[in-house]
Amino acid sequence: MTAGNAGSAYMRVAQAMAAELSNGFWKKGDALPSESDLAAHFSVSRKTIRQALAMIQKEGIVSKGQGRRTLIERRAIRPDRQRLTDFPSAAREAGFLPATRLLSIEEIPARLTEAHVLGLSLSEPVSKVCRVRILEGRPVIRQVSIIPNTIAARLPMHSLHTRSLYELVRAHHTDTLILASQHVFVIAATGREAADLKVDEGAPLLRIQRLVTDGEGTPVEYSDSVVRDDVFLFST
Repeated sequence: MTAGNAGSAYMRVAQAMAAELSNGFWKKGDALPSESDLAAHFSVSRKTIRQALAMIQKEGIVSKGQGRRTLIERRAIRPDRQRLTDFPSAAREAGFLPATRLLSIEEIPARLTEAHVLGLSLSEPVSKVCRVRILEGRPVIRQVSIIPNTIAARLPMHSLHTRSLYELVRAHHTDTLILASQHVFVIAATGREAADLKVDEGAPLLRIQRLVTDGEGTPVEYSDSVVRDDVFLFST
């Protein structure tokens, strides 16, 4: 994106959409929400949405399909699925002592990727949980979990500072949890991420985005984590 008109509404919306649509959970041919839904979500006019869509269409991110539906054009590289393991279990298996600092629990409107991945309407309320995962006293993961409210309402969310989310889901929702999709890529630490993980701003981190479902294929959690790459070893 060029920065020339960065202050305009359509540029702001275009940048926000481009950032979300560039991750691995969108594949070629997926349809975006309607212009009216997008306008309501971003609190702008439909004209502004059309301008933003035209901009990201020029960049090859989307295209117009039949009935003027906006479709994803860019195909993402999708890595192999890996075994579903929560942080405390994985840490203990490796012989470490894990801990969790619960930063916040709040209700937010589902954004583009969150609604798409969880099968919800754009701006539908979801529960957002922010945690820092700690290994031997050192912060190693900053994790944001987005949970459908239909599931979050069943869970004792206040206990997440001492218990795994997957432990709570298995106890109060379903015994079967499946790692449906996972994407791993390298990023540079932002100010907030750097502060929470005690690294320099701009330091390389791994971003791990994943979708967990129950045995029926119903989405349970979409997580977006940034991870210190000097702690975890990923093998093919």
